[in-house]
Parts: sequence; structure tokens; C-alpha cells
Amino acid sequence: MIKKSFFLITLLSFLSLSNVFGQQKSNSIHEDQAMKYRLKAMKYDNLKGTGSSLMIVGGVSFFSGIGLMASADWYTDASGYRVTDDDRFLYGFLLMPASIIFSAAGTIFYIVGRKKHATYMKKAQTISVQANSNGIGISIKF
Repeated sequence: MIKKSFFLITLLSFLSLSNVFGQQKSNSIHEDQAMKYRLKAMKYDNLKGTGSSLMIVGGVSFFSGIGLMASADWYTDASGYRVTDDDRFLYGFLLMPASIIFSAAGTIFYIVGRKKHATYMKKAQTISVQANSNGIGISIKF
């Protein structure tokens, strides 16, 4: 009788411990997946910030280019045309296409970063682990 009860207690203890460790392992796997989604979301959030910065740089360089071209020393030539040989005009003229490139790249980075950040955060929030009397289940919401 004592051997049977000792065996039964040992068996029940082993089963309860294996169930607890199994839950922890399963939970950690799903938590790892959710963490991976959060890390990807953070990378795309950084891309969104880079896009914002590039858009600001593009805007500033656009108006700086206009300012440099306008501040150049202009004179009227023999034909009656307004011309300049000032280097500020050249620098301002070169800033104009650079500003367009910065703004376009920044806009694309911002849009992609915003959409992907939202997607991965949604994925990270939809994974949940549920424990009940029958065992462990994973729930993924779509």
C-alpha cells in the first residue's frame, strides 16, 4: 500500500512538473516570436524616422538652393539679358536636384516604415498563449 501511494505521488509530481515546464517552454517560444515581430517593427520605426529626416533635409536644401541662386550677383550683359557668373548660383542650382532626391527617398522610406511598423506591431499583439485544463493552446488573431 505504501509503495503504491509513493509511486502515485511520485508520478503525479512528475506529471505536474512536466506540465509546468512544458507551459514555460511553449510560452517562451511564442514570446520569442512576438519579440521578433517587435524588433522588426522597431527597425521599420527607425526607417520611418530616417524618412522624416530626409524629407526635412530635402525641404531645407530646396529653399537653401533657391536662396543661393537669388543671392548671386546678377548683371545685365550687352544683349540685355540678366546673367551671373557667381558660384552661389551654381551651388544653389546643384542643390535643387539633390533636394528632390532627398525628399523623394524620404517620402518612400517614411511610407514603407509606417506601414511595415504597423503590420509587425499588429502581428506581435495578436499572438497569445492560453493555458487551460486540457493543455496549452496558441491563439493567433487575423
